[in-house]
Amino acid sequence: MKMLRTSGCLLLAIIASQAMVTAGGPDARLARLTARPIRGICGGPRLADAAARGADAVRTYGIPTTAELDRYHELGLRVIVGHWMPNEGTNVGREGWPWEHSYATAAEKMDGEFTTVLERIGGHPAIAMWSLGNEVRLEPGYLRQADRLSRIVHARHPDMPTSLTMVNAPPESIALVREHAPDIDVIGANVYGAGAVTTAITSLHEHWGRAFYFSEFGPTGPWWGPQTSWGVRFEPGATAKAADLAKAWERIASAERCLGGCAFLWGRWPRERISYFSMLLTADPWSPNPTDADHRFTPLADEIARCWTGHLPERRAPRLDRIDIDGMTQRDIVVEPGATVDLSAIVADENSGPLRFRWWIARQDEKGFRPVAGPIESDGPAARIAVPAERGAALFLLCLVLDDGVGACATTLPFKTAD
Repeated sequence: MKMLRTSGCLLLAIIASQAMVTAGGPDARLARLTARPIRGICGGPRLADAAARGADAVRTYGIPTTAELDRYHELGLRVIVGHWMPNEGTNVGREGWPWEHSYATAAEKMDGEFTTVLERIGGHPAIAMWSLGNEVRLEPGYLRQADRLSRIVHARHPDMPTSLTMVNAPPESIALVREHAPDIDVIGANVYGAGAVTTAITSLHEHWGRAFYFSEFGPTGPWWGPQTSWGVRFEPGATAKAADLAKAWERIASAERCLGGCAFLWGRWPRERISYFSMLLTADPWSPNPTDADHRFTPLADEIARCWTGHLPERRAPRLDRIDIDGMTQRDIVVEPGATVDLSAIVADENSGPLRFRWWIARQDEKGFRPVAGPIESDGPAARIAVPAERGAALFLLCLVLDDGVGACATTLPFKTAD
């Protein structure tokens, strides 16, 4: 494929000789994706706003309805349809109960169920690619089943590409795909942080040598960076995260054979520290059923718009870069149980108008990331909050700043109570 750069974005153009391929072959299937890079989102709120900010694709994690596909098509969003597939062996359900799956015994049933799905929506014009599983353990049983489903897609829709996803695209994972799922057209890599994106691109070029895309990408997550003595990572500020996101996209957009990527998450991610992956936030981070209008744009949503359109939105979200407890930040912070502590925030307010602040103390455990105190409201970047009386508790301070429009930003700071 010939590489052309226009207006800072990488466009993949098909050389004429490559365009003259047999209908239904791998090159013909990829032609539908290589005309322009995938500027995708993972998530569902405020789809019209995502499109207005430059998104042209959406990746789902389950089978969309016909009505949902119609909506995506109306907005000009290509759809990478996610077909959920379990791990070989033990899986854990949403309620925490383990259950077992065998690809050896379930293959024919899975073939039939998938064929029914294809008959129902497979010909919809919004669909650009099928994604057969998300971060499934790369064992031969799963990969052979993904290969079977890929062949079912190609038999019914010869020009439709198929993909599967893995974490970080290490060479050994790519080798397993090549061995057990040769019919797959595209590898999707879920990768976070510009440095990890660079490493994945190198691995995919050397060990795959075919089309790939970043099925999830974003700034570095809470598994990297400086940490407390009890092993919890400090969160980068909004400015640093936006810069990391921009570098990641720049490397994705300029990589040979790369079809683009899908930013994670166009929505909230309350399962972990909500400020890490959420490109949209709500005034109550844990509200159970927020509407589209409840979602606010963060600096990450602003930055991805700049990456995709060349300019920031006219009204930008506030950028929360640091929070302190009793003047302490980015260090081991230990406070007395039950004490009332002083809080402060450093926020860049370029054009976001009057700000209000909401403060919580939260806990991360097997139940997820959840509040244990707050919210405390303040009109300025300072407040006070009472710490739980529990001794030796590993906790987080969470600050959420809201402007008077539709902007928001959040960050966390780990601390402990004294033993």
